[in-house]
Amino acid sequence: MRSELINDIFSVETEAEHIVEQARQQARERVSRSHEEGATRVRLAAQEARESRFQAITEAQQASANRIAGFQESLLPKERDPHHDEALADTISNAIVDFLCLSQVSELRVR
Repeated sequence: MRSELINDIFSVETEAEHIVEQARQQARERVSRSHEEGATRVRLAAQEARESRFQAITEAQQASANRIAGFQESLLPKERDPHHDEALADTISNAIVDFLCLSQVSELRVR
């Protein structure tokens, strides 16, 4: 009877050791899986952030190119109304004549 009791104790102890070893193994596996999942999430988040920054840079470059094209287009000579140019020339020449008429010419020295 004693030997049966001792055998039962040893078998329970062996089973307890087996359960503890399984628990340790499962804990290591869970930690390893969690670590891998965390690394994957960080990698995906970094990739998404890079793609987002790249998209923002691309949009900014396109907007800049559009602004430059607009400025360059505004610098190109445009078709003008010849009557407008003549009127502008008349206005400028009249302003110059009026200015000269208001000024006083002092003595002119001829050498």
